[in-house]
Amino acid sequence: LSWELSENGSYSHDPTYHGPLLYHLNAVVFTLLGITDTTARLGPALAGILLLIAIYPMRRYLGNGGALFAAVLVAMSPSLLFYGRYLRNDIYMALFASLWVLGTLGYLEQRKPRWLWLVTVAMALSFVAKETAFITGCSIGSFLMVWAAARIRRGVETWRDSPALELALTMLLVALPFLSPVVHLLLGWDPLDYESPEAWRQAAIAASIPVALSVVGGWILWRGRGRTDSVAGSGSRWCCPFSGSAPPVICW
Repeated sequence: LSWELSENGSYSHDPTYHGPLLYHLNAVVFTLLGITDTTARLGPALAGILLLIAIYPMRRYLGNGGALFAAVLVAMSPSLLFYGRYLRNDIYMALFASLWVLGTLGYLEQRKPRWLWLVTVAMALSFVAKETAFITGCSIGSFLMVWAAARIRRGVETWRDSPALELALTMLLVALPFLSPVVHLLLGWDPLDYESPEAWRQAAIAASIPVALSVVGGWILWRGRGRTDSVAGSGSRWCCPFSGSAPPVICW
């Protein structure tokens, strides 16, 4: 698929081969550096190196010793070493999941816009890399909901002022556009039709509805916070509406 894209400029999405990110990245490498076994492995190898580097800012949460131990485990992991030299989506998913976790922890601690943006971008890249992004999102989202419920129950914070609940809702808004196949079904269209002349028009209509709902939901979330003068206010103002359109835009 990467070879066809780099040589002929053609790409047809097939769910069997997961998301389009891997093939587009490798097509760029093939175009710039040629097609060899080395260039084919370059993208995954760089992602593996970045995965190791992504542990460094987690020292704040793991401690110096914990971060060093985690880095050693990543560097010596047979599975990660294998995927770091193999042309598959998995090493990219490991990198994006690490950034997703880092953004989540950073936002819970500091509630600054940059962490919200990191979560949004990490999610969007995860979704266009592989479907296991839904599993990652479910794991992190479940943690956030339990964390928020526990703190609200103890009276530490209210539901309107909970960063964990706010981030969980933002993550939900990011994933909302993926309900477009449901819109296909409700309108009597085939969600697996990628080739017919009507497919692009139907896809645009079906995707625009959940994307619009996501953008409106992000705006309501920001307005409903009642914290427009807060540290995160200005960043959330733009990040929440953007979150709904990020995955389909990056995929396009």
